[in-house]
Amino acid sequence: MMTSWQLLPDIPSAAFFTLGVALLLIGIRRAGAAATERVLPAAGWLVAAGLCFGWAYLIRETIPFLFPLIAFVLWAWRVAWSRWLVVAGTMAATFVAELFVNWGLYGDALARFTAGAEQGGRPARPLRRLDVADQFLHIVHQYRASLLWAALLLASVVGAVVWRRRDHVLPAVWVALYWLAMFALGGGLNPDHLILRSQLPRYWIPMLPALVIGAAGFAAAAWRRVARGRPARPGRSRRRPFSPRRSSPGAPCPCRTTS
Repeated sequence: MMTSWQLLPDIPSAAFFTLGVALLLIGIRRAGAAATERVLPAAGWLVAAGLCFGWAYLIRETIPFLFPLIAFVLWAWRVAWSRWLVVAGTMAATFVAELFVNWGLYGDALARFTAGAEQGGRPARPLRRLDVADQFLHIVHQYRASLLWAALLLASVVGAVVWRRRDHVLPAVWVALYWLAMFALGGGLNPDHLILRSQLPRYWIPMLPALVIGAAGFAAAAWRRVARGRPARPGRSRRRPFSPRRSSPGAPCPCRTTS
């Protein structure tokens, strides 16, 4: 994401994390399993997903707040415990690789944490934790273009509450975890010291993939429900038309005879 002349990490970090979730779910779907069995996805999908999660963390340090979503996916889709270790091991390998890179370049393996400790500052005006919790709604009220975000959020929440399936709950959990990250880092932990300024819209961009996925799932589920309630159109009956050739020998023809 470009703002003025600065290249900002919010979009590539969100993109890699979203790609990791997609690879994880693709691997789970391709594996398949009976309802009573644990799913055993191929290791290649899990390694690729773990690399995406690790790379997303290297780009943006707020991504670990979303790591519980990975555990939710593995648990909700009944992935075998041994496959959890593949994902976690790949992510850990990415973290360890960064430690060696930092040690070689800066002489300090924990250079990332040293630099991160210096971020943040005092707010421009006094903040209460209630003000921090209300930042997203404040952005929607202040920037009219964000009204679409509010509509997507509403659809995601309604889909999770109405259908209560894991496909619909996943985006809602994603949104809740990121909101928790913004609350904690934007002054929820310490209103007198902000690690990031959550009143800026760009910090909320990593939540956009979850909103779009949740709203799309809500729209698809609502359309299926409406389509099931529609009466069948004339000429579009799903029954196979009668064919005398398919009748059993000696069976009377159901066709009406004309006198």
